[in-house]
Amino acid sequence: MSSMKTLILLCSGLLISSFTLPAQAATFTVDRTDDIAIGACTIAPNDCALRGAINKANTTATADVINFDTTLFAMPKTISLGSALRHLIYDVTITGPGADVVTVKGGIANRAFSIFTVDTGVSATISGLTLSNGSNGIYNGGGTVTATGCTLSGNGTGIKNNSATVTATGCSLSGNGTGILNDNKGTATAANCTLNGNYYGIRNDGGTVTTTNCTLSGNINYGIYSIGVKLTAINCTLSDNETGLLNDAGTVTATNCTLSGNHFYGIGNYLGTVSATNCTLSGNDNGIVSSGGTVTATNCTLSGNNYGIYNDVSTITLKNTLVVGNPTNVDGAFTDGGYNITSGTAADAGLDPAGLQDNGGPTKTIALLPGSPAIDAGNSTLTTDQRGYKRPYDDPAVVNATGGNGSDIGAFELFVLGISVNDPRSLPEGSADISGSVTFDITLNGPSTQSVTVNYQTRDGINSPATAGVDYVEKHGKLTFAPGEILKRVTIFFIGDSKAEPNETFFLDLKTPTNAAIADGRGVGTIANDDATPLLFENDDPSE
Repeated sequence: MSSMKTLILLCSGLLISSFTLPAQAATFTVDRTDDIAIGACTIAPNDCALRGAINKANTTATADVINFDTTLFAMPKTISLGSALRHLIYDVTITGPGADVVTVKGGIANRAFSIFTVDTGVSATISGLTLSNGSNGIYNGGGTVTATGCTLSGNGTGIKNNSATVTATGCSLSGNGTGILNDNKGTATAANCTLNGNYYGIRNDGGTVTTTNCTLSGNINYGIYSIGVKLTAINCTLSDNETGLLNDAGTVTATNCTLSGNHFYGIGNYLGTVSATNCTLSGNDNGIVSSGGTVTATNCTLSGNNYGIYNDVSTITLKNTLVVGNPTNVDGAFTDGGYNITSGTAADAGLDPAGLQDNGGPTKTIALLPGSPAIDAGNSTLTTDQRGYKRPYDDPAVVNATGGNGSDIGAFELFVLGISVNDPRSLPEGSADISGSVTFDITLNGPSTQSVTVNYQTRDGINSPATAGVDYVEKHGKLTFAPGEILKRVTIFFIGDSKAEPNETFFLDLKTPTNAAIADGRGVGTIANDDATPLLFENDDPSE
């Protein structure tokens, strides 16, 4: 029983009981770069190759750990495999020092075998490695795979998931036949990954895929190709592929995504169901093409494509959507779900002539310019725009559309970045020994992609005024909001005394902002009296 130890208890020479203890998980440190089956993997130097460490981990049903010697792998090294490694048959964690440090490369025959193969029921966590030149970088044959911070390049398939579960986070998949292949009702999740220069970025064959904050660019055929079942893309960029996203008889949901520069379709749909929300499609040959099936576009912007929308016997519904500035905006019938603009040029619609830009958020968008007819012309139920900024922003200078709620049409919600200061609650002035204070909150009504500055200055109040230098310490200065910051604080100190007096007020005024406007530029501070009023009795002499 190699995986168990037997403990026997004796008392006065008599056998009392015996039981077995489970083997403990072990850690094996790879300290060789050659591909041999040396696998003593003790603390002695130079006795543990990667192949040997895997063989060792496969001897016991424990969740072993394989890592890499930090001295040997202080500089980039490559482990070239002469033949396939053994399958991972027990739970294991393989932790590399970084994908730029350790490369595990397939055999002499190009792509002859998988680098790592995970068997049914096995949980494998793989991180910090580059896997290249395999038939698959990782082949998951029925287990649960978590890949983090890995590079998978030059493989037949970067990660192949067959009727299993895989999660890839922060991985780069490039130059593979397919970056991620999800097969046979598998479940695949990709987050913060880059997939570029593959034939397929992601191919979903009958499974469920969720991809979040991923970039899929320059893939030779498809950024994403989904056949049947379900695919969800959130905060993704699909650019300069042959086709950005093709749905073949499945269900696809795209939210807060940008599809640009794709040579054929931004989104293609064949007999499936597509829901696109807060998406921007620009610079594609066709923004959305559907042949059969159903497409619903909500708060999307389609501009600068050859065709904005091409409908070939499908049901296409547009809601709060902007389709302008395409030589052909809409070809074919569509159902008007209300509050759309589907004719005219980009200039007519008040779109930024710079086109796709980093306007904040995880994906590029096309901004609305002040005066755009899309401003406050919608009736969206969404609470944010494509960038994640609050929706609606109801511009008080613009009359809302009839029945609308002040939201903008399209993926971009224009709001005037405003700075405000609050009126903090009244606080006691304190004594001459211990003075009180009050803190003002200065806030932006949303994050900015630029630095925002504003100057502030205290001023005496009007009714029951507090006096600078007598009741409070004067203060002035300049606040700088870094991109993304929305809150700054200014504390004003009181000058305490023991004199009974009314509550007194003073102001904190904001002025001369940059990259924002003043929304509420005056905060009122109240110094609350905390001194008792002396009592005088009828026969008291106040001079005593």
